[in-house]
Amino acid sequence: MEVLSEAEEELKIMAISPKCPYCGWWHRNAAYEEGKPMVCEACGYTFVPDWSPEVLKRREKRFKELVKHIIEMQDSLTAKLMAQFSTVLEPYASRVLSAVTSVRTSMDRLPTKEELDARLRHVEEVIEETIRKELQRQIEQLGKDHDEIISKLKDMEDKVRKILELLLKLFEKRPETLHSLLISLRELPPFYERPKLPHVTLVLYREVWRDGKPVHEPDKRIHIGSYVEIGRRGRWNVVMRWPDGREELLTWSDGRPVEDAYMSRRHAIIRVVPEGAVLEVLSERKSNTRLNGKIVPPHSKVRLSDRDELELGITKFTVMIEPGD
Repeated sequence: MEVLSEAEEELKIMAISPKCPYCGWWHRNAAYEEGKPMVCEACGYTFVPDWSPEVLKRREKRFKELVKHIIEMQDSLTAKLMAQFSTVLEPYASRVLSAVTSVRTSMDRLPTKEELDARLRHVEEVIEETIRKELQRQIEQLGKDHDEIISKLKDMEDKVRKILELLLKLFEKRPETLHSLLISLRELPPFYERPKLPHVTLVLYREVWRDGKPVHEPDKRIHIGSYVEIGRRGRWNVVMRWPDGREELLTWSDGRPVEDAYMSRRHAIIRVVPEGAVLEVLSERKSNTRLNGKIVPPHSKVRLSDRDELELGITKFTVMIEPGD
């Protein structure tokens, strides 16, 4: 509408302004007197403005035609813009409407507060009934077990009473029998004898240079009681984890820590058994555990022998096994 108003105002100015008949220049807002000549601002041509009724009618007709054309152009442009706008927005509006419909449908399917309370009460009743039945079953089972244990104890008590009565009758007749029975009991072997474990020692080797060549020399001995786990802490510090939960930093004989970036955090376990020792590989890597130069695959168990050479990462040990006391 602003464009139309500006065009209409411009046409009105042109309708009342004199026009040069030579170059067609409109003298807007020019000062002039009717019947007197004036000089064209554009070409310098001198002319007398024509304000005859015929000229005014032509100008008025042309003015109306121009206004009508501008209105038609504006209507056409508005229609095109609305069509483009609807073409762009129609898919988006369709998706929005579909989403709103879906949300409204989902909201309609949601349970009310009363329904949720009823479901919650039902679940509580089911849980309470299940717990009650289970407790009842446990009580009944305990009662059966209790009766069975009491019955067995009574039978055992009767048998022991009969044995004691027989022993008393026997000892009354022959007292020396009691003395020989006690001696026999002392000579019986113990019911359980703990197996003797061997002494397992790990000899830690360090790399030194002799005559320009690397040489591995023994540096430290580590005694293993029954179990040890060897792994890594941090980026490269080697540690030993003992059965009592201690985690001990493995060091050289001079106190410096042993560093090995190729060792896994939980690398291997060495268990001491009556027959010797067993190596259990925990590492996921396929080539960072070697026994006597051969690769030990992950998650495998291998029997260790005396003087076996063990490599965990790049840390080298020798296994020493001696008979137990």
